[in-house]
Amino acid sequence: SSIQRAVELKAVGASPAYARSIEQALPGVPVSNGQLVQLKSVGVTGDYIRSLKGAGFRDLDVATVVKLRALQIAPSDIARVRQRTGRLPTIDEMVEIKALGVNPDDLGDDGGP
Repeated sequence: SSIQRAVELKAVGASPAYARSIEQALPGVPVSNGQLVQLKSVGVTGDYIRSLKGAGFRDLDVATVVKLRALQIAPSDIARVRQRTGRLPTIDEMVEIKALGVNPDDLGDDGGP
């Protein structure tokens, strides 16, 4: 119901200003109230999304952003992997690196140890 959605948004602090910042960071990507709750719950901000894009991850959707933030993947992690391997890692590679505890600084020039 609309009451329940309003309560959920308020409970996590997903204000109209927060919704606008997310919509501006993800232009053209539809974001539901439920997705706003997910984004806010894991600490996603518009600045975080813009930083991911600045690090090279351009085609982002809500589920991907939630996954990256939940794993605490920072744009600086992406930049370090890119520097060590000479290429932009895929989102799946970053998820695997973080999930397995691989330190980006331990990657060799060929992407391996």
